[in-house]
Order: sequence, then C-alpha cells, then structure tokens
Amino acid sequence: MRIFLLGFMGSGKSTIGKKLASKMNLKFVDLDGFIEEEMDCSVEDAFALQGEKYFREQEEKALIKMSKQDDFVVALGGGTPCCASNFSVIKSTGISVYLQMEKVDLYNRLAANRGNRPLLYSLNENELEAYISSTLDVREEYYNQADIVISAKDFNAEMYGMLIEKISTYDK
Repeated sequence: MRIFLLGFMGSGKSTIGKKLASKMNLKFVDLDGFIEEEMDCSVEDAFALQGEKYFREQEEKALIKMSKQDDFVVALGGGTPCCASNFSVIKSTGISVYLQMEKVDLYNRLAANRGNRPLLYSLNENELEAYISSTLDVREEYYNQADIVISAKDFNAEMYGMLIEKISTYDK
C-alpha cells in the first residue's frame, strides 16, 4: 500500500503522516527529507544554490523512486503534485489524500513558523497572505483531484480512524 499525503505547506502532512503510518503499521517518509538525503544537501540550500527548477527536478526523481516502494505513507511537498508528471505518478501508484485547510488557518500556522521554508522566509505579513492565497488557488486544482479529501484543521484521534477506514475501503 502506498499513501501520498498532499496539501499546502503547514497543513500537517508530516505530523499526520507519522501518526497515520504508525497506526497502519507502515513506514513514514517525508519526501523533502528523502530528497535531502539523495542530494546530500538541505532543501533550503538546493533552492538557494540551484533554484526552484533544480529542486523540482530532484523532487520528481525522488517521487518516481518512492512510487516503486511498498507499504509507506509519504508526506509530499506542497508543490509536488503540481509539477511535471508528478500527479499522474501519485494517482497511478497509490492512494492520494488531500489534507485540506482554509487560507486563514494556513496563514496563522505559517506566519509563526516560516523561517525554515525557503519560499516564505523573506515575505512580510501582507506578502505571506497574498502568497498563500494565490498559490493555494492554483494548487487546489491538483489537490482536489485526490482520492480522499479531508479537513486537516483540528485533526484528532477520531479523524485518524475515519481516514484509515476510507483508505482501507478505497479500491486502488
């Protein structure tokens, strides 16, 4: 079983993914962490030294590599499903779950913790709000094509049970 968690940065993909993997007795992989191991440098350094285009190419290679493994939950980067042929890889090799959040909730999470996010750390509050709004508007076209869409706001134990049930009954 392959489960791909997608959603905007700050939606809880890594946090929810770790707990979901544990509850389902699967491995957890953070795609950005996997990419960092493959590149032998941080995502921030890859963006700073090589640019976003280079990072997206590495991201696509890592996703293809991950899609050939079994029994995992992977937290994708926020832009992963929107680049190259990534969404078709996700849809054809696993179950996709969109962890949906409202713009205001994303803003509240990201405004307090943007220092380690290369696309956000130089933005002031107004720029951050505009970035979230415009980027989410574009990305939701991809996110909403996920096999399962679930609210990530106030995710709790009951929601894990509901998500596991949806995943278990999804015929892929």
